[in-house]
Amino acid sequence: MANRYYSIYLGQDKTAAVEAASTVSAADVEVRITYTATGLTQGEVLKCLEQLEARIKEDTWPPA
Repeated sequence: MANRYYSIYLGQDKTAAVEAASTVSAADVEVRITYTATGLTQGEVLKCLEQLEARIKEDTWPPA
């Protein structure tokens, strides 16, 4: 398995998002994607991110 981390800081646009093999502790938002031997498709990742977006919108803010 290989992990890829996508990190971004508040106020930046998509060109500032960083893809790396390790976590960035100072990032405001970070997503870890684990690639498995079965192969995770780009479409499946985007669907998961959409579901995460929907969950954040439903929840109270800030999270408890």
